[in-house]
Amino acid sequence: MKKKPKAVSAAQAPLPGVSFSDEDLEGMITHVQERADKWVRALRPEEKSWGFSSFDERYSKDEPRTPAVALIMWYDSEKIVRSIDARWLSFSKKVLNGTPFEAEPWDNCSMHFVPEKGPIQDDFNRYFRFQWSCDLLRAEFSEVHDELFAFFAKHPERLANVHWRGFEKLLDAVFRNNGFRTVLGPGTGDGGIDLKLYSHDAVGELLTLVQAKRHNVKRPVRVDAVRSFAQVVGDEKANRGLFVTTARYLPSAHRFAQSRLSQITLADSNDVSKWCSVAAQHLTENRFPACYQAAVQAFRTTAELPSADGSLVGRALVATSHLGAVMNSFAIVIAETKAGVMAVTVASEHESKSVGYETPLVPDNIAQTPGRNSLSRDDKRPFWAWRREGRFWGNERLWHLWDRKPVYYDWND
Repeated sequence: MKKKPKAVSAAQAPLPGVSFSDEDLEGMITHVQERADKWVRALRPEEKSWGFSSFDERYSKDEPRTPAVALIMWYDSEKIVRSIDARWLSFSKKVLNGTPFEAEPWDNCSMHFVPEKGPIQDDFNRYFRFQWSCDLLRAEFSEVHDELFAFFAKHPERLANVHWRGFEKLLDAVFRNNGFRTVLGPGTGDGGIDLKLYSHDAVGELLTLVQAKRHNVKRPVRVDAVRSFAQVVGDEKANRGLFVTTARYLPSAHRFAQSRLSQITLADSNDVSKWCSVAAQHLTENRFPACYQAAVQAFRTTAELPSADGSLVGRALVATSHLGAVMNSFAIVIAETKAGVMAVTVASEHESKSVGYETPLVPDNIAQTPGRNSLSRDDKRPFWAWRREGRFWGNERLWHLWDRKPVYYDWND
């Protein structure tokens, strides 16, 4: 069981220019949760239908907003809603004062705690974006998600916090998106070969062996590790070897690699950051349009039932909201894994009046797709939706497969 973070006050700040640690941020969340809990219990001791959750828990691992939502207090009691509205000054003073958070009543059944503007908000944004990026790595969807690469391109220091297997998967995805054919090792019992890269020159196919060491920056790579890897490269008759670490190399390791310059290359987090930047750009400029075009072709030709191989690529999704009005959102699936799907929102063809039926409008070009009203991403980028009991949760909506029948809407609130 994960140890409960120690409550930390915002007054316990690091030195200027130094970011808070993950433990400090978790402690601040614990601190404001304990204060909010105490306030509600004192005011409404008889109420039971309320509690706290993370944004990740409440929205089923949805992509974090910017600014990040650090904590959500939810309630199913009108008495609590009225109490908070009537005693807002008391709530602010006893719960929020001395913390780095602002509270935003959200939807009459929840309140979001958002970090105040400034460096601490940046720390929370990075913290939650990192957690979400790790979820994408575990979902093995890194081959088509540019934001995963964009995050580590900007924050190479976070690579040391990635699980060792996640680091290997990240490198695999980076090199695939940079034009290599890759073979990812099993993770254990690999004989010192974590990844194989295949490329071509004018003569033929070249083989590069990769060893990945996700180490703490305080644990430098010694020369014996590089020497052992060079032996593996020679035994496998590979063209070259690439040693990648999130830490640093001792001078003796550098000297050994320089003596084998044509055989062994040493890389660190800064190099991985540059590779991630190139991969993100490649996805945005090449892979996304290609995935979208394939999905559009499938959408045009598929019947009501899934394709013969069961693929969801090209299937349309619909999400319906019943808050006052009846409103629909449509999206088209452009890629999938066992964990979920990646989709892009599309417009709809609807009757001109405010009540009627509508169907998704899927343009040929991804650049023609409508915006998603997202707070944190460009409008044309795909979103990730996790599988959830036959449906998909993403972009703060619950989606289901569109059955190719017109969908009812009523915009009158």
